Amino acid sequence: MSLKVKHKVFEDYLWIEFTGNRTPGNEIQEGIVAWKKVAYLAKELNRTRIMVISKVIGRLPAISAFSITESLDIIGWQHDFIVAGVAPDKLNFTNLSIFETIMQNLGYEGKMFANEGHAKKWLLSL
Repeated sequence: MSLKVKHKVFEDYLWIEFTGNRTPGNEIQEGIVAWKKVAYLAKELNRTRIMVISKVIGRLPAISAFSITESLDIIGWQHDFIVAGVAPDKLNFTNLSIFETIMQNLGYEGKMFANEGHAKKWLLSL
């Protein structure tokens, strides 16, 4: 099953929610498609601050997270995009925290949070 991407537009940021189940063996392709949608929406809606809530079920292997993040340039991700990632589930948070490190190592601004309140406060402080 592919990931679903919902969005809402706020004055200061773009709100994204990923839902669905990861398909073992297709995590990279599904992730790239989802993040490409986010990049497109951010550009079309003229937003550089992006909050992404992940309610996706299933493990994301570290190599898949690295491959997805490494593909950001190819899918049109801009270096001025700032991402506040939210993974409310503790296991999901631990699994997705690797994105923060990889993004920062590749020159992107991103940080993971366990709840939307802290994510929004950080995102709007920049």
